[in-house]
Amino acid sequence: MTTARLDLADKRQTLSSSIEQFWLNATSNQQRFVSAQAKLKSQEESYRLVDEQFHNGLKNVVDVLEARDNMLSAEQTKLESKYNTILNSALLRFYMGEDIDL
Repeated sequence: MTTARLDLADKRQTLSSSIEQFWLNATSNQQRFVSAQAKLKSQEESYRLVDEQFHNGLKNVVDVLEARDNMLSAEQTKLESKYNTILNSALLRFYMGEDIDL
């Protein structure tokens, strides 16, 4: 009987730790998403300016490609943080007894 109680207490602790980690992940990814949105906006504007400078003969193709890569990287970061926020939020709702819609 004591082994069963210890096993139950261990499983409760593990579950509690998992739920806490999902909450921390959801919160930090949400903050990353907000930051990534701002960075993407900045990178889009930077790309637009570099592209305009390229068409005016002030920048070369390497500069344009670098600005485009930076913009695409910022977009990828935004999408990853959005996906991770949604995933961790869904896992939290699941552990609270709510259904998960896929």
